[in-house]
Amino acid sequence: MVSKTIQRNRVVEALWLCLFVWVSGLINCSAHRSSVELDPMILRATANPDGTIRVDALDPEILFSDATLAYQNKRFQVAAEQFVLYVNTFPEQTNAVMAQFNAGLAFEALEQWETALRYFDAYLNNDVREKDKIDALFRRGVCLQKLGLWAKAADVYATILTMRLTVLDRAETLAQYGLSLHRLGRLADAERAYLDCLKVRDDNVELNLFDGNYYVAMAQHQTGEIYRALFEAIRFRLPVERMRRDLEDKSHLFLKAQAAYLRAIRMKNTEWALAAGFNIGVLYEGFYHDMMDSEYPSELDAESLEIYYDELRSKVRPLIERAVEVYEKNLIMSEKIGAQDTEWGKRTRESLNRVRNLIRKTEQRDSPERPAT
Repeated sequence: MVSKTIQRNRVVEALWLCLFVWVSGLINCSAHRSSVELDPMILRATANPDGTIRVDALDPEILFSDATLAYQNKRFQVAAEQFVLYVNTFPEQTNAVMAQFNAGLAFEALEQWETALRYFDAYLNNDVREKDKIDALFRRGVCLQKLGLWAKAADVYATILTMRLTVLDRAETLAQYGLSLHRLGRLADAERAYLDCLKVRDDNVELNLFDGNYYVAMAQHQTGEIYRALFEAIRFRLPVERMRRDLEDKSHLFLKAQAAYLRAIRMKNTEWALAAGFNIGVLYEGFYHDMMDSEYPSELDAESLEIYYDELRSKVRPLIERAVEVYEKNLIMSEKIGAQDTEWGKRTRESLNRVRNLIRKTEQRDSPERPAT
């Protein structure tokens, strides 16, 4: 214990000696200069586990540069720590405000949404340019969405839409606004926001800004999701007249959803193309099951009911066969682009196996019994 204390004292004495020599040099130099300008630097002493002390010189320019490089190299934990250190150590520096925003980005990349929000909010408390404010508000909205705070996220994106936006910013904000409304169950408002996003794209297609754009492709896909939800809500119920109307309405929504998904595939964004391909398969599979689950006349006896289902199964079999074809194509596409282990690749494989098993069981049920040998 005594040796550690002595060791600490020696380090402190050495530091004071270095500072004395440094200050003396400044005094001597200042005799020949009217003023001396120095970049701020802080010495930070850290106790090591073995009792020794490590002294680091924190230069704001180097620290900010190191943090930026760490972020660019996807070392997000290091970047977050260094940007936070910069904010706390050099709050008066010009880059301190930008360090707040960058810390938010780093924590967002680490999926630490609440911490990211704190730094985005701190950044927004400064007097920043409107363009930078838009960027920070957009990231803030993303974090709120990740936390499931859809109403707050919708408010953020509604605020952004009142600001002066570029064509791309407006399209992306409308997509995120639509998603927030969608999750709140406000389907009509969500559809309107998605369609407004797509109109921005269509009105400015000559700018070549939107090929592969994540948010615009998402808006197109999500319109399909709205129509699919309405499609799935329709169940076939007696009497027959109602069934006819249900079939007409359901078929109309099926076609609208499928068309929206096909347009999403053509938007050249890998993630949403795979999602759309998967959900086209879901449409066909769902239509098959809804037809098989439709109400039947209560007066049918067991034998008549078996005949009814055999006939119905043969009529709707093309739906489940088409689902297999769609899932197979989507799986092939996922393998070609190396996305077979993504969420949509895995879900496609699982669904393909499920419908293949369903067809196999149906064929076994329909095949005549083999004579004993």
